[in-house]
Amino acid sequence: MGLDGVELVMAFEEAFGISISDADAAAAVTPGMVVDLVCRHLERTDARTCQTQRAFYLLRRALMSLTQKPRSAIAPTTPLRDLFDTNDARVLWPQLKAAVDARSWPHLVRPRWARNCMRLTFIVFLLGSPFLLHSACPQWSWADCIALAFLIIAPLSLLGVAGATRGFKRSVVPNLKTVADLTNWVLTSKQVLFTRESVRQMVKQIVIAQLGIPEAKYSEDAHFVRDLGVD
Repeated sequence: MGLDGVELVMAFEEAFGISISDADAAAAVTPGMVVDLVCRHLERTDARTCQTQRAFYLLRRALMSLTQKPRSAIAPTTPLRDLFDTNDARVLWPQLKAAVDARSWPHLVRPRWARNCMRLTFIVFLLGSPFLLHSACPQWSWADCIALAFLIIAPLSLLGVAGATRGFKRSVVPNLKTVADLTNWVLTSKQVLFTRESVRQMVKQIVIAQLGIPEAKYSEDAHFVRDLGVD
């Protein structure tokens, strides 16, 4: 399976909160077969309900319980920072995932200063170590010193800083700003059931977005490789 296919499978897994085996992925050669595959993984309901609305209600209930905020204080546009400290969510984050019973959940990240420290360390070692290497071993060519810095020294320094700042991974990712942003992750909850039609629409959106094809080219019977150009 090529890169396009791998990224497409990962997009399906993240959107629906499921795990797709290599065998199932290889067998699902059309979007329609993906719909069948996803539906086998999900508990479905024929009720005409809005999954996003149900996900929001589920999330709001969990936030009310965990933050002691009143119902009126939690709306889709409410900034998460108004409900809890998004720079120190380590305790609340796993509790919130468990409360909404989500299959997929965003990981916490390092704060901005730690990410900047990692970038700065990489740059400093990348630019500075060739000079140190050439000074210590003048018989080495500049090309060898630069290659060694780029391939070994700078990456190792980055790994060292990453390990040293691992304990600071307690910030919500920057693109999660409002309750509505987090609601999209609650859609993977086992308590938010998908209809077959909603699965069909989401598969269509994912295929079009991932492959960059026009909607007119999309068909549930189209072969991913022959018709849609998946490598």
